[in-house]
Amino acid sequence: MKIDLQGADNIRNFTGLMNSRGKTIVSPALIRSNLLNSITKEDIRILTEQYKLKKVIDLRTETEVREKPDIRIPGAEYINIPLFHESAIGLTHEENSDKCIIADGDKLDMKKLYVRLVSDEYSVSQLAKVMRHIADGIREAAGAVLWHCTEGKDRCGIVSAMVLAMLEFDREAIMQDYLETNRAAVKRAKQFYEEILAATGDRERAQNAEKAFLANEEYLNAALSHISRSCSSIQEFIIQKLDISGEEMERIREICLDQNPAAVHNPYL
Repeated sequence: MKIDLQGADNIRNFTGLMNSRGKTIVSPALIRSNLLNSITKEDIRILTEQYKLKKVIDLRTETEVREKPDIRIPGAEYINIPLFHESAIGLTHEENSDKCIIADGDKLDMKKLYVRLVSDEYSVSQLAKVMRHIADGIREAAGAVLWHCTEGKDRCGIVSAMVLAMLEFDREAIMQDYLETNRAAVKRAKQFYEEILAATGDRERAQNAEKAFLANEEYLNAALSHISRSCSSIQEFIIQKLDISGEEMERIREICLDQNPAAVHNPYL
């Protein structure tokens, strides 16, 4: 469910989503977002009063955080857990643009990036830390936990997929949530395409940069397929690699999910 903020256009919680067992998320404590460097006083009021925000997990690299720091939210703990070393992937700035993109040399390889997020030893260990903070936040029931990257798509998308899998959502539902990002991203992607084309005259480079701003089924499927090859399921990956036990996941489901299937609806339809 989209949260209407002035300073963040790709922010939503999972309330109302239906899992594979016909149960809905009723807790408003799980929020995914793009960066929070432009949120307003009214946005802060909404997050603090309506959602009781208690924890913000920033998935960006130190460079990204330094250049576009989050506006801090009173009463919320701020935690920076980068999901990869920027030197390992490559963090580049396009000429004549203040935007930061993740690149693999001169060509973006988003599928490779997604696989790396669930296979690289450092990335997986960082992902485990993120999931631990989210799980603890849910169990403490003190208020909402928010995680974000820059666009709220790639790193945020992987974390969101793990959270939804933990709550017994199937791949179709996980993908549906992931693709919701494009409602906000299309306009920015087009703008970035035009900026890169004007600055470089290189249409292919501009198109690659545009694609990097958009959620694409192939990207997330690359990560989920890798997980399926290495573990029997995403839930098993969470248990084996992210150190969240089956018993703990069950407790989290009891907290987050409505046990009455009659209450189910899909807010994306």
